[in-house]
Amino acid sequence: MQFFQINRGASIVRLEEVVKMIMLASLPIKCLEATILAIFLTQGQEYLKRFTISFVSEFNGKVFRHVVLGIYSSGLFGALGLSRRENLMYKPLNFPSLSLLINNYTQGYHGHHHKLLRVKIGLPISHRPYMLEKIQWKGIIIPFNKGYTKKDINNILDHYSRFLRGSTNAIIKKSLPNISSDSFKTAKKQQNPSYRKVIRLGMVRNKSDNKVSSSLSISSTWRSVTNLPIINSKLARSQTSTNSYEVRI
Repeated sequence: MQFFQINRGASIVRLEEVVKMIMLASLPIKCLEATILAIFLTQGQEYLKRFTISFVSEFNGKVFRHVVLGIYSSGLFGALGLSRRENLMYKPLNFPSLSLLINNYTQGYHGHHHKLLRVKIGLPISHRPYMLEKIQWKGIIIPFNKGYTKKDINNILDHYSRFLRGSTNAIIKKSLPNISSDSFKTAKKQQNPSYRKVIRLGMVRNKSDNKVSSSLSISSTWRSVTNLPIINSKLARSQTSTNSYEVRI
């Protein structure tokens, strides 16, 4: 039974009201509520970089969804969250790279005989959000069932982790694996108005000199989504609802 309904498209300010209700009621919660709660419990601790990590897996023909809050501090990655499985929830801050953290979850899924379909890693969550700012759940989408090598996936994760750490403000196309041009098409547009005008990664036109740049610069907002191709997949097109998190491991 799910006691609290979480609207993943709601503003951070609105979600704060739900968090207060969760703490006041002290009722059992699931992974999505735990992730939202972790966001607000770490709010203001600016030494922590925070981002969501969403998993989609399959077992016996059924699709399972799970989400945790990824964290980064002092050169180490970890995660906060809940799960019925001990190795799919909280992870201490002792992973030197994002790829090692994701690989640890991947091994956990394999240990439970789940086929991991894809992983979504969100954009950094601000400690000082503006009034209508929302949690951006899709920063990068990595399909694990499309034949990409572990080296390619780790390369993508390590490059994206530089952006999460704040050590770079651009994703350079030539530094990514040699995959099809479809890999750099944006995913579904975010509900936030600033995300509606999306552009193709690696093809940004410079207004000053009317030339095409090879990198996607980030100023005040990150407007594009790095999405490895998921072709002819109804699972990729279906919109994730709150109720989908009721079925999890």
